[in-house]
Amino acid sequence: MEIPELTATQLSIITETVNGTGAYSQMDPDRDLDTTEDYANWMRGVENTNALVSLGFLIDITGKCQEALAQVTASMGRTFRVYEATKMAMQMFREGPDNKPN
Repeated sequence: MEIPELTATQLSIITETVNGTGAYSQMDPDRDLDTTEDYANWMRGVENTNALVSLGFLIDITGKCQEALAQVTASMGRTFRVYEATKMAMQMFREGPDNKPN
């Protein structure tokens, strides 16, 4: 049985999310709008986020944010997805008096 491990980038995403607003937004990569390098970087971000979703640390709440996202898309010409930290992530990665930094 393989035990999943977080990368340094994934750890940074989840700790910043749970110790910040509890949510995380991510721009969707677009081959037509991004340079080759930027597209590759955005895709790595998507892969890291997808791994955190698979591990149960983030959930996709984009559907709950359609109105606000429509305004962002209209003003920026880009689409975004929104993720929220799960209860398990909050318990594991929240810093504070009851939780020590991991």
